[in-house]
Amino acid sequence: MNKLKLLLGALAFYGRFFCSFTAIGFHVRRLFWRRFQPDFRGQHWVVTGASAGIGRHIALAAARAGARVTAVARASTKLDEVMATAQAEGLQLQAAPCDLSSMADVSRWLKERTAAQSVDVLVNNAGVMLDEHSLTAEGLD
Repeated sequence: MNKLKLLLGALAFYGRFFCSFTAIGFHVRRLFWRRFQPDFRGQHWVVTGASAGIGRHIALAAARAGARVTAVARASTKLDEVMATAQAEGLQLQAAPCDLSSMADVSRWLKERTAAQSVDVLVNNAGVMLDEHSLTAEGLD
């Protein structure tokens, strides 16, 4: 009888959390969520690392929500693929090939920008994970 009482007590205690902290609870609760529809019209976003992965998805999602996006990436062939996707969807996305590990390339890109292009949102997503230590042509990590 004592074990049954403990079992029922545990079920009563943990049963309260079942719908809150399980996949079932997530799926039930999301039925009542409002769909998030951001409106970024009138904003200029600069997204670095926009040729693949998270950066690509952020750049395209911001453009779909109405932002004017400058997609910055080192890999220009991958950046061309992002541009093709944006053009097919009729999105405002501008490609800006730039190797952010090169100070000379960053300076070149900044000189090309006009002062009238203010930036509302900067998503600084560029990065690479290397197995070995390496230096740029300028001697930087």
